[in-house]
Amino acid sequence: SAKAAGDLQEQVAKTEAVFKSQSDEMDKFAESSLKNFNMAENTSRDLMNTYGAMGSGLGLTAKENAKLAKSLTGLTADTVAFNDVSADRAKTALKGIYTGETESLKELTKTSSAI
Repeated sequence: SAKAAGDLQEQVAKTEAVFKSQSDEMDKFAESSLKNFNMAENTSRDLMNTYGAMGSGLGLTAKENAKLAKSLTGLTADTVAFNDVSADRAKTALKGIYTGETESLKELTKTSSAI
């Protein structure tokens, strides 16, 4: 759809703005996310751009930021699959790594340990 294409273009532009010198690497990562994580490219970009923006705000180097954003995006995909939760819920929980707000992450941990 036209909306989906527009949303993807917006995320592509954000990737470039957030990751700068690492944006080509991050593009490849996002483009392979369906195969690697069973996650749509747009969802992957939304996650990695969110994590990347937070990492930039903490002063990480571009390379460190890209590596952490990729790791957290993969962890989000694993959390979605393992805990049967939405990508948004998993993203909220994992953003706590940056913000120190760990309640959402604790809730997912309780769910995981109850299995």
